[in-house]
Amino acid sequence: MKVVLIRWEPGKFSSIHGHAKGGCVYKVLQGELEERRYEPGEEGKLLAVCRYQAGSMAYLDDTMAYHSVGNPSDAYAFSLHAYTPGLV
Repeated sequence: MKVVLIRWEPGKFSSIHGHAKGGCVYKVLQGELEERRYEPGEEGKLLAVCRYQAGSMAYLDDTMAYHSVGNPSDAYAFSLHAYTPGLV
């Protein structure tokens, strides 16, 4: 398992990406994050946009969607992400 603490700059978003096998679970520790979910693939269609406040958790793997995560606010946000290799 890999666990990562991320500090999100105000207004910054990740590129669109997926999480194979075991996926990714994350928890917002401070601030607010926005997740944009897309159909898997290079030209994925936008499926949903969700906002998560401190204390919220989310999970994603490639069977569900790809996503982009970021900080829509003008203050820093912090989140904790856990990645597992999944079953082979």
